Amino acid sequence: MVTIATVAGRTGISAYNLRFYEKEGLISVPRTKAGIRDFDEATESRINAIRHYRCAGLSLAFCQYR
Repeated sequence: MVTIATVAGRTGISAYNLRFYEKEGLISVPRTKAGIRDFDEATESRINAIRHYRCAGLSLAFCQYR
């Protein structure tokens, strides 16, 4: 299981922002039976792409369609 804290550390995106991305529909994170987010490799790649777009000055609206 890869937790939100682990992904936050790997990507440099705060846990708060990761929750926001999920709420806004930018990422979809499966949960365990206990309700804990369990990030997979594809989701982590998507987060890195969003970070790349944001660093390039693009909006989150742009990221929604990628």
